[in-house]
Amino acid sequence: NLRASKHLNLSFSCNDVSWSSTDDSYLATAATNGHVCVWNLTKMGKAMQEQDYQDHKRTVNKVNFHASEPFKLISGSQDGTMRYFDLRVKSAVSVFYSNTESVRDVQFSPHNPYTFSAVSDNGSVQLWDIRKPEKCQLQYTAHSGPVFACDWHPECTWLATASRDKTIKVWDLTSKPTLEYTIHTIASIGHVKWRPQRKYHIASCALVIDCSINIWDVRR
Repeated sequence: NLRASKHLNLSFSCNDVSWSSTDDSYLATAATNGHVCVWNLTKMGKAMQEQDYQDHKRTVNKVNFHASEPFKLISGSQDGTMRYFDLRVKSAVSVFYSNTESVRDVQFSPHNPYTFSAVSDNGSVQLWDIRKPEKCQLQYTAHSGPVFACDWHPECTWLATASRDKTIKVWDLTSKPTLEYTIHTIASIGHVKWRPQRKYHIASCALVIDCSINIWDVRR
């Protein structure tokens, strides 16, 4: 139980949880009150909650640890911003403004240590360089409705996006965005995740209506 005290509050009402890729004693949670909490499982009691970031103004939808840098964490929020955290610092190091109503998902790229993707309610995908918060490096319209999730392919520079428009799309981002595959589904898609060691397999689950988990071969 990761509660830091006996009293419940909105900091423990979570939308997302992310394990550190480099230290399995650390995890981060995204709270509905705008807090990003970082937990150290080697500690006890109140000390277990190592950081309680309060930089966001609205609900935090996603948190994601960097794949190779132990102190790097990114978050995306309903306030339309992304915050970049160094766990050794008490507040966000950088703020990225999406200029959209809500950021639904953020994911560090496994192929470039400085790049992360963000997807939003307006159907757009943005790529950012964590060193350059003043402007995104790339933005394009991926879907006709809100994009709820994205996932980088572990082997190649493909980004999968999932939307309320009932499609999953696979984009090759080697240079300019190129649509490689489109999967049509019966319901809005809430989450997608590439299958390890199977280049063309991706799993998805619906946001509502459809209760099944689907595994797709994107070539079919």
